[in-house]
This record gives sequence, structure tokens and C-alpha cells, in this order.
Amino acid sequence: MYSKDNVKCCEVCAFATNMSTQSDQLCVKKGPVSADYCCSSFKYDATRRKPKKKAELQKFSSEDFKL
Repeated sequence: MYSKDNVKCCEVCAFATNMSTQSDQLCVKKGPVSADYCCSSFKYDATRRKPKKKAELQKFSSEDFKL
């Protein structure tokens, strides 16, 4: 479930919740911490992951498909 592309940080940890500022998290184990902090109690929560935006598709015209 945890891929190597994802970085371990409190932003995606099951023990953390968002605080009023976007950069801070409230950890059940450590208290208030920054979003990029990671402790030994880290547990990945897939529902907290923010997916990357899809790339915009190119617009093609009929000229592009002529031989």
C-alpha cells in the first residue's frame, strides 16, 4: 500500500489531523508538528493522500492527422 514514490510525513499519517494552518498537523503521539515531520510511529493512511493533478491533453487539429 505504501509506494516508494510517497514520502513518509505527518501529512499522510493515520495519527495526524489537520490544524488551522495548512503546514501544521496535530499528532496523537507527538502533539503539534509540521506537515513534513515524521516519527517512528508513522502509519500510512491512503485517504489522507492528495493525488497529483492529471496532465492536460494536447489539442489536435485535422491537419495533424494528414499524411
